[in-house]
Amino acid sequence: MNRPLYPLPLVTAGGGARVPVDAASQGVLLSLLGGTDPAGERLHLTGDEYQGGLVVHHGPARIGRLPQSVLETYPQLGHLLNQGLSPAPGVAVTPEPGSGRLTAELLLPAPGLVMPANSAPEEPWALLPEGTRRALDTAAGEGTGPLERVVPAQFLAVLRVLDGTVVAAVDDHVVGPLSAADSAAVRDLVDHYSALGLVPVARLYIYDAAPGDVGGRSDGPIADVAPGSHSVVVDVRDAASATEADLEPQVNPLPEVSAYRPATGTFPVVGAEAKEWTVTVAGATVTDELPAMPPERLARLREVAPPTMPGQAVSAQAGRSGQAAPAAEGAAGAPAPERAAAMGFPLITPEQVAADRRSNPAVPAREAGPGAAPAPAHAAEPAPVHAAQPDCADDPAPAHTPARKRPAMWPGLLAMLIGIALVAGGGILGFATTEAVGVAVIGAVLILLGVAALVRRGRFKMDRR
Repeated sequence: MNRPLYPLPLVTAGGGARVPVDAASQGVLLSLLGGTDPAGERLHLTGDEYQGGLVVHHGPARIGRLPQSVLETYPQLGHLLNQGLSPAPGVAVTPEPGSGRLTAELLLPAPGLVMPANSAPEEPWALLPEGTRRALDTAAGEGTGPLERVVPAQFLAVLRVLDGTVVAAVDDHVVGPLSAADSAAVRDLVDHYSALGLVPVARLYIYDAAPGDVGGRSDGPIADVAPGSHSVVVDVRDAASATEADLEPQVNPLPEVSAYRPATGTFPVVGAEAKEWTVTVAGATVTDELPAMPPERLARLREVAPPTMPGQAVSAQAGRSGQAAPAAEGAAGAPAPERAAAMGFPLITPEQVAADRRSNPAVPAREAGPGAAPAPAHAAEPAPVHAAQPDCADDPAPAHTPARKRPAMWPGLLAMLIGIALVAGGGILGFATTEAVGVAVIGAVLILLGVAALVRRGRFKMDRR
């Protein structure tokens, strides 16, 4: 069953996981590396009904499985599956230096970052292309006060351009502006979405900063964050690297889904078990095993014997019931009537046939087979006497009446075409001469003959029905 895709964040910082794709086909990895999206291609996940865990797909192909412990750590993935959606995580493909081989890692965000904690705008909106995390200056805005109830968390933030500066707001709460350099990098893209009549939306993340954060990629850490504080970033790629698909974005790209609230109030944390996670692609893991047939269904099955060997079916049924079948055992050398009776077939005797004929005199007597009793004299029917007709009383009745042949269609069509041509020729001459009128009259007669031939053929088909 095809499920709508639910794109997951590409951010792994703040407690996410990078799961290696083990022993994947180099052809599959090459197709992922050659994608058109600068942020990377996506895979999608479905539930494994037989073995538990998740099945990883690349388009229509299965490339491996994830263990059940992934679902236990990421309850939001199970929530999306229960809502009829297919989570679509990103995948990072990199070449190994000096070997020419490709390696791949599945990008799983922190458990609290899988789904946004707020709702999307009511107006038509589009998600700005992801790929680079950019820090917000919360001191210049209203801060993150109400947004830090649960950390880590993801929000859908609306971006606006005010006096050349890009500002992020969550549900009318102004979180803060981007730096001058980041505003210049994404301002044209925000203005382009606004010109299309769409609300520009970016993913905003709040998570615990890690010491030594450097870089700014979505799947890497970010710079200039003090240890022990919270990172507040939006994920937006440069306008200069936007593709044609980015300039014509999908409207309302995230399917509507009910919010997920953890029962404990906090999300699980990716622990040491993540080191054991891998996308396995062995042949036994990418095929579904047939479920075992339950005993109650097995009890309803019955043995089916070939129709050409009824004696074996009788013996098998007698063997299952614990009874002997002496008649079937000795039926091989018995005459035909006794053998048929031993096999369970009904036997019709000549006396029954004669009695049936006496009770139904309308049935004509047929030639009896060898050993059949002769039909009684009163059962013979007199030959039918045909009434004399004035015209053919002395003519002998034919043995059979030959079947009439269906008239062909082409003579009528040919006569009509010739007639139409002659009438048209007379019309071209203007019916000014006697010859032109004669030609037209002949054409009209041919048209009538053609119509009559087609009508005759149609009546013949109706009589045959």
